[in-house]
This record gives sequence, structure tokens and C-alpha cells, in this order.
Amino acid sequence: MPDVAEITLRCRGARRLTAGFAGWTVEERGAVTVLRREAATAAEVHAALVEVADLGLDLESFHRLEPA
Repeated sequence: MPDVAEITLRCRGARRLTAGFAGWTVEERGAVTVLRREAATAAEVHAALVEVADLGLDLESFHRLEPA
């Protein structure tokens, strides 16, 4: 089972801003929005982080999660 890339943003209602993150699932958890993608390549993660910065979103954290 592949690992999962998880990007956490410090904002609510980011679903409309994150609609362009093809291949990423978007989940709102209280005051944060979480983008998740299984088996994301380094290039895909980099592109997502660049898009986060371009949109002016606040990055809280990035993690690679091991499969359960």
C-alpha cells in the first residue's frame, strides 16, 4: 500500500479555492483544510505546495503518512 501525502492549510472554506488540485481529496476539519493524495510523487507535492503559495493560503503542515 502506498504512502499518503497530506497538506494541512490554516483556513476554513478553502474547498472552493482548492478545486484545482486534481487528484487530491479535500476535507475540512474545523479551522483547517486537509489535502490528501495517495502515492503522490515529489513533483506532484511540489506543484501542490506552489499552488498553495500562489493562492496565498496559509500552510500549517506537510506530512508523508505511512500506510496503516
